[in-house]
Formats: sequence, structure tokens, C-alpha cells
Amino acid sequence: MTDNTATARTTRRVFKYPIDPEAALNPSGVKISMPVGAEIVHVNAQNGQATMWAEVPDLDHDVSYNRIFHMVPTGGQIPGSCHALYLGTVHIDWTVWHIYEGVR
Repeated sequence: MTDNTATARTTRRVFKYPIDPEAALNPSGVKISMPVGAEIVHVNAQNGQATMWAEVPDLDHDVSYNRIFHMVPTGGQIPGSCHALYLGTVHIDWTVWHIYEGVR
């Protein structure tokens, strides 16, 4: 008898999504297109830019949707229109930013 559990799972890859800081500071946030099923697994600064990494299933990468993200400095106000999911904190130069995803 063979175990088909491993073959039944969808393989996944990790993709990187930089966040445009100017757009993310806009009260309406920044839209980033991600494939359906993408799960953000880490946020950090890379080369002075806030960046997210997401696990993406090896399915149809042509099926994507826009997700909304916000960068809020420490002491800054989380946009009231944003029912936000906290993703993580990044340090860029002397500023500490908190990354949120607007939840629909």
C-alpha cells in the first residue's frame, strides 16, 4: 500500500512582493496583485524597502486578485476604513513600520 498524501498536496513556491512605501502611506493603501491562495509568511526590510514573502500554490498563477496593504509608522494611525490584519514590523533606517493587510 502506498501513501498518496504527498502527491495529493499542491506544491508551493515562495515569491517576493516589495511594498511601494509612497503608495502604502496613502490612506487607501497600496494594491498588490497576488495569485489566489497566496499566504504571506514573512515581512522584512530588504535593501531599504519593506518586502513580503508569500507561499504560492503551484496552480494557475494567471488567477490573481488585488490585495490592499498599509504601512503605518510607530505612533501613526491605522486607517479607520481598514479592518486590518497585522502582518509584521520592519525597520528601515530610523523608522519602524508596521505592515497591515486590509481585510475584506
